[in-house]
Amino acid sequence: MTYSAYFNQKVNISQPLYNAYGYLWWLNGGPPFTVPSLQVVFTGTINPSAPSDMIEVLGLNGKK
Repeated sequence: MTYSAYFNQKVNISQPLYNAYGYLWWLNGGPPFTVPSLQVVFTGTINPSAPSDMIEVLGLNGKK
């Protein structure tokens, strides 16, 4: 896999259940989303004060 192919997968939705999740990365600008540990649907972005093109790593037990 080339770097550009990996980057493209990383910054686009990879799972229909988690609209804010790219390949191993969380996407800030996605549509309403859920997170694996909760059954709640959030209507905004993961971090409203950050740019919509922000990507972040959120690990187990809040590791960032």
